[in-house]
Amino acid sequence: MKIGGMTPFTHGELAGLRWNVSWEDSSRPDLEVYIAVPAMHGHLIAPNDHVSLLGALPTAARYGEKSITVPSADPWLLEGLEVVQTYFELWQQIEPVTIETNAVRSAKLGEQRGSAVFLSGGIDSLSTLRRNTELFPAGHIGRVTHALHVDLAGPEKLEDLGESISEREMIFVHSLEKAGADVGVEVVPVLTNLRALDGYDFNTDWMFHSHGTVLSAVAHAFDKAFCRVLIASSYDAAHLSPWGSHPLIDGRLSSSTFAITHHNEQYSRQGKVEIVAGWPAGLESLDVCFEWFDREAGRRNCGACEKCQRTIAGLMIAGVDPVSTGAFELTRFDAQTLGVFGRFADEYERESWLDIEVGLRNIGHPAAATVSARIRRDNLSKRLDNPVTRGLLKPAKAAYGLVRKYRK
Repeated sequence: MKIGGMTPFTHGELAGLRWNVSWEDSSRPDLEVYIAVPAMHGHLIAPNDHVSLLGALPTAARYGEKSITVPSADPWLLEGLEVVQTYFELWQQIEPVTIETNAVRSAKLGEQRGSAVFLSGGIDSLSTLRRNTELFPAGHIGRVTHALHVDLAGPEKLEDLGESISEREMIFVHSLEKAGADVGVEVVPVLTNLRALDGYDFNTDWMFHSHGTVLSAVAHAFDKAFCRVLIASSYDAAHLSPWGSHPLIDGRLSSSTFAITHHNEQYSRQGKVEIVAGWPAGLESLDVCFEWFDREAGRRNCGACEKCQRTIAGLMIAGVDPVSTGAFELTRFDAQTLGVFGRFADEYERESWLDIEVGLRNIGHPAAATVSARIRRDNLSKRLDNPVTRGLLKPAKAAYGLVRKYRK
C-alpha cells in the first residue's frame, strides 16, 4: 500500500485534509481519503502523516498488504506499531505489515525533556537500550540519553546511608558504562530504600506486585529531566501473565506530562538475546545472574544458575561464544550442568527452554537431548501434580532421596 502526501483543502464551509491511498497486493480500489471540520475549527488541524498511516494500517493488515509506504513517520510511533502488530498477530492471526517511510521525523531536544531507560544489565534492559538507540536518531526526543541503574536495597534508615554510592555498586555501574558509552548514553546510579516499605524479599512482593510501581516511583523523581522512561518487559506478548511490571500496568503509571513505557514485549527471550548478541559492548555489560545476592564484589554472573545457563545457551544459538563475552565465571554448558535444575519456575521459563531446544538442535549441540528430557520430565511432573499422586509419591521421593544420599 502506498499513501500519498497529505494536503489541506477548503470546501464551502468545511476545511480539511486529504490524501490518496493506493493498494499494491489487494484488488481493492484506490481511494482519496479526507478528514474535514467546520472552517471555524480549521486552525485546529494540520497535515500529519501519522493520521493516514494509523488510519490505513488495520485495513492493510486485514487484506494482506505486505507493506505500507508513508511519506514520513516518527520512530516513536513506528516503535509502538511494532508492538501493536504483535498483538494483532497473536490475538487475530493477522500478519504484520512492514512500514516504509521516506523521511524520519526528528524532534530536537532543545528545551524539551528527553528519554531514559532503567538498565539492570539483564537481557531485557540491554535489548531495550540497543533497540531504542538503533531506531531513534541522535537528538530525537525519543532517543534514550540516560540509563538509570537502581539499587533498591539501600539501608532502611537514613542515618545508615553512606556519603556516596558503595564501591561494590560502582563496580556494576562501571560495567554498564561500557554499553552506555558505546551508544552515547550516560549511566546514572540510583540508591533508594523504597523497598523497605514492603520488605526487601524479592520473591514475596517484587515480582508479582511492586516491580513496575516502584520503578515508576523512581522514574517520577526525574520528571524534570525526562518526558519518558522505559521499563523493559519481563515477558513477551505471547506469555503475558499477572506480574508486577506489565503493559497493562506500567503505562498507567504515567502523568499528564510524563510517560512510563513498557518496552519490547514483542520480542521473545531468544529474540532479545539475538538483539544483544550482535553488540559487543552490551555483551561485556551482561548482568543476568540469579545469585546476585551472594556475589562478591567484582563478580557478576556465576554461569551455573538457571538464568545464566539459559543465557549461555541463547548466546551459543545466536553464534556467540560465551567465553568471548568475559561476563561469566563459568561457561560450561552440558548434560551435567543442566541436570541440577528441577521443574520450570513458570510458563515463560518453560517456553524459553522450548525455544532453546529447537535452537540447540539447529546448531547440532549435544545438550539438546538433555533439554528435551527436562521438558518431558516437567510435562510428566505437571500431569502427576495432584493431591492423590502427591500422597502416593511422597514415600517414593523420600526413598529416592535416601538412595541418592547413600550413593553420594
